[in-house]
Amino acid sequence: MIKIKLIVPKLLSNNQSMKGNTHVFDLEYEQPVTVVRVLKDNKINMLFLGYMLIDGKKNVNKLYLIEQSCELKLFIVMCGG
Repeated sequence: MIKIKLIVPKLLSNNQSMKGNTHVFDLEYEQPVTVVRVLKDNKINMLFLGYMLIDGKKNVNKLYLIEQSCELKLFIVMCGG
C-alpha cells in the first residue's frame, strides 16, 4: 500500500470555497502511480502548476513514478510583467 499526502495550494484545488491557503489529500494506491495520475484523479488544475516536491527535497516532473509512501507538495507559478 502506497500512502501519499498531497498538499495543494488553493489556486490549484478543485474546491475554491475551502478555508485556508492549502488543501491536504490523504491518498492510498495499491500499485506504483505516476504524479500525473495522482493529479488527474484528484482533479487538480494544472494550468498554474509550477513545480512539485517529494518529501520536501526532490523536485519531480509529472511523469515521475511514485513507488513508496511520500508527501507530494505542489507549488504555483508566480509570474508578472
